[in-house]
Amino acid sequence: MGPLQASQKRVYTTKLPISKQVLASLCFIMFFSSDAISFVTTRILGFYDINEYSWILTTLIIYSPLFLMPFAIGDRRHIRDFLLLWGIVLLAFTITLVIHPEYKGWFNHPLYSVSDYIFRPDRALYAYFMVRIINDPKRILICLKIVSYIFVIYGLYQFLNAMKLGYWLTVSENGLRRLPYSMSFGYDMMLPAIVFLYYTMRYKKVLHLALTVLCIFMILLAGSRAPLLWIMVFFTVMLIRSFVNSKVKVFWGLFAPFLLLGLINLNNIIRFIAVFLQQQGITARSIDMLLSGTMSDDNGRKDIYDIAIRMIKNSDFFGYGLYGDRYVIGNYYYWGYPHNIFLEILITFGVVIGGLLIFFMLYNIVRTLIKCKDQYWMDLFLIFLVCSLKLLLSYSYWYVPEFWAAIAVVYSWNRQQKIKYRTERTL
Repeated sequence: MGPLQASQKRVYTTKLPISKQVLASLCFIMFFSSDAISFVTTRILGFYDINEYSWILTTLIIYSPLFLMPFAIGDRRHIRDFLLLWGIVLLAFTITLVIHPEYKGWFNHPLYSVSDYIFRPDRALYAYFMVRIINDPKRILICLKIVSYIFVIYGLYQFLNAMKLGYWLTVSENGLRRLPYSMSFGYDMMLPAIVFLYYTMRYKKVLHLALTVLCIFMILLAGSRAPLLWIMVFFTVMLIRSFVNSKVKVFWGLFAPFLLLGLINLNNIIRFIAVFLQQQGITARSIDMLLSGTMSDDNGRKDIYDIAIRMIKNSDFFGYGLYGDRYVIGNYYYWGYPHNIFLEILITFGVVIGGLLIFFMLYNIVRTLIKCKDQYWMDLFLIFLVCSLKLLLSYSYWYVPEFWAAIAVVYSWNRQQKIKYRTERTL
């Protein structure tokens, strides 16, 4: 071996004995567990009365593995598509502000500002980036299981604390409110419930089943009922995909309609159970919370839909632009968005362009469900897709990381298919 070769070998061995894929996985896990990390950083910085900067510390923790990327072994990460997506989103918001300067108040809204809720590195848009830097469905599924363990630990802490206090603190236009349940908590626990349900059905482990039941129990007692419906949808899809034997499928086919009917009348069932327990002399804060009746509160969703439909009818060809829904609906409800992804898209982009976007989105969903033969990409897509169904009844697509992760999965699978096709053609 010559001196030059020895020198080159020494330079190579300066690389850290850890792969870029492992660093990317750590970044993914911490990003999807950002609420738990933020909880810790907020309390740490609270000792110094600077907890308003906790998001900066949280972001540094999440992305710290990326700082080691240049020194780690393995292939480079390909993120050009994310940079393009980020640039398009930035351009779209910029154009909207130029055309509609009256939206500036909502762009700088104290709760939903564009800088804090769209472009901040710990927000939903960056879930696309997290999927792309790993680009391996098996590894991402493992990462999601780790994230789900963290979710359960943090969620159980929140749940027990709320049971002890007898209320949840929720942000509203009038500041913090005390409510007997938390809609966001129910949706937060939907991801670990679905992930553990997936692992239960695939690997038949009792621990995963127990954690699934625990998540569903906490949703039932402290969240809204919609996540239970989406969990049932996921379970049904998994059955159709032959995860279990035919006897279970037959049983579920007979049982599912009754369960769906139960979900529709869930509030009445819960009240009946709670009243029965109270008649037996059992009283507790949790029973009082169940009896409060706020689980049936739709937060004015019907009125919001009426406003959104009127906006669509009165919109021009290009719609109202980004955050246009906030500018109008925000006069009636402080969050401003219409609680339905299709209404939000039609308001933002108009009936023609918005309709084309919805068609393109649905086309890619159906195409992926039909054509994707890669079991792990399909499993991952279904998890993110079902979690994104919350957008039919609540939230905005700007605020749901699973939505952007699902888009990244579709892109990754399509790109993998193209590479495979080109390789086969060259052989």
